[in-house]
Amino acid sequence: MAHKLYDIPFTDVKLQDSFWLPRIKRHRAALTRGLDLCEETGIIDNFRIAAGQMEGERKGLYHSDSDLYKVLEGVAYWLQNSPDQELEQRVDGIIELIAESQWEDGYINTYFTLAKPGERWTDMEKHETYCGGHMLEAGIAYLQATGKGILYHTAKRFMDHIYSAFYEANMPWVTGHEEVELALAKLYHFTGERKYLDLMLYLLEQRGRGFGRGSYWPNPGEGSANCQDEIPVADLREASGHAVCAMYLYTAMTDAAICGIDTYNTALDSLWGNLTGRKMYVTGGIGSTASNEGFTQDFDLPNADAYCETCAAFGMVLWNSRMNRLYGSGRYADIMELSLYNGLLSGISLSGDKYFYVNPLSSAGGHHRTPWYGCPCCPSQIARFMPSVGGYMYTHDGAGDLSVNLFIASSLDISRSNGEKTVITQKTEYPYDGNVTFHIEQWDGFTNLRVRLPGWCKSFSIRLNGAEKRYDTADGYIILTGIKAGDKIEYVMDMPVNIVSADPRVESCRDFRCLKRGPLVYCVEEIDNQGYNIMIASDDTIQECRIDKMNDLSLPKGTVVLYVTSLDGNRKLTAIPYHLWDNRAPGRMDVWIPAAHIGNEPGLYT
Repeated sequence: MAHKLYDIPFTDVKLQDSFWLPRIKRHRAALTRGLDLCEETGIIDNFRIAAGQMEGERKGLYHSDSDLYKVLEGVAYWLQNSPDQELEQRVDGIIELIAESQWEDGYINTYFTLAKPGERWTDMEKHETYCGGHMLEAGIAYLQATGKGILYHTAKRFMDHIYSAFYEANMPWVTGHEEVELALAKLYHFTGERKYLDLMLYLLEQRGRGFGRGSYWPNPGEGSANCQDEIPVADLREASGHAVCAMYLYTAMTDAAICGIDTYNTALDSLWGNLTGRKMYVTGGIGSTASNEGFTQDFDLPNADAYCETCAAFGMVLWNSRMNRLYGSGRYADIMELSLYNGLLSGISLSGDKYFYVNPLSSAGGHHRTPWYGCPCCPSQIARFMPSVGGYMYTHDGAGDLSVNLFIASSLDISRSNGEKTVITQKTEYPYDGNVTFHIEQWDGFTNLRVRLPGWCKSFSIRLNGAEKRYDTADGYIILTGIKAGDKIEYVMDMPVNIVSADPRVESCRDFRCLKRGPLVYCVEEIDNQGYNIMIASDDTIQECRIDKMNDLSLPKGTVVLYVTSLDGNRKLTAIPYHLWDNRAPGRMDVWIPAAHIGNEPGLYT
């Protein structure tokens, strides 16, 4: 049964921790560099040409408009947290170009304006609605940040054009790359206008009915198979096709369910079970092959050839946050956290200016992050994610329950129009430490505090004002009642290191093991393991070492490094969190480590 929850926006959460906050502080420079790269690669010039302000030929991929939109969305989120006049003025000028390039009927897309005039809405794969969806999300965010509505109204006019061209005209259209569906759900909530929910549902229902056409559809293994157009959405049961497309589709289906449309619930449950049980890497990454940037058959999870696109991991965060809202179950927040701290965070360097498109679980030493890509979807995806991470921390049910989904040192400050106020300070060194302290400074409008009990946590304690606190558990949460202002809650999750095994049906990981501690997956790098003669056994001794300052390992302060030693002392290895790999010297890397004396160790299935 659904237990619908509501987001608490990131603007109500101020991060104060040593893990996320330094990364986010560096993100301002990354946003500026993202705008610079949109200039250098011609993406912004495309709008100047389309607006009649300069002459020239369009540059970049046909969907490159979307990369500028995603960077603008990231800037908007940054401005909501940290007003910045210089950055705002720069973006205002770009937004004017975008608005001036719009057609009189509301259509906007530089590829079809400049490179393919007269051919708009003829090829369903060419990302027209995808770009429009990203523009709309950026427009809503920028209006919320600055009160300026030019980009929002430009995007809304485009949505009205799509509504007229397809929904009102009953014209079939399959979105080759899903995304606009998510944006339409956001627009529906933002405006309260039912037409945008109707359009989203209409686009969902176009799939799997033989309407797909364009350059992509005739290609074997692509077209309908890759963009989830083989069967109607409500009949989907197995994750398939392009991984990012799939994540956006499943997120939109969940958005519909949150809006009270129960058509897709059975499909969502089956898709989630199939994906997390049979097609997900230990890192929470998804999409095992480069051939379709997506899924193959069950348990086909190669390590060195793993695709695991950063955008797909972001999609896992989006979808599982929505599934958590729909059902109120902690198991979805568990997967959201797994993908966040491993599959997604590995996609950006510690310096904040280089990115992985692909996140393999094994490397011979030649795989490295770069500042930008010919298809820069992953850098621009990170641009909009980083400033908004606080928005995944809390939810509420509208009836008195406040839920804690992620553990990040921060201050939650909710002020209501009736004068009620809730202020909670969360202190922790998570994800390296399982101790979390909540100081309830003000507690208006809520009755119970639901604190997530992660699936990886097998032992924990709860104390209220120094005394053991009685509690119930439900749906992966600890339910704390009788909370009042002034309370101090101490939540201690034991965080032992586990040597885990993959499902035996994953051929690439047979006779291998990996290390997990709390929400983090670990890997070994050549720089730390001389000779790289790595093996591991279940009876190895594992020492946890917290780095108190930058040392010879050149890792951030607070990082927990694992030193593994065999019983006879002859075999040693050093492991670091997977999201930190490739930030130092080039070299080999592996998540899965050859297991010593196979047959003697039971292992733990991941």
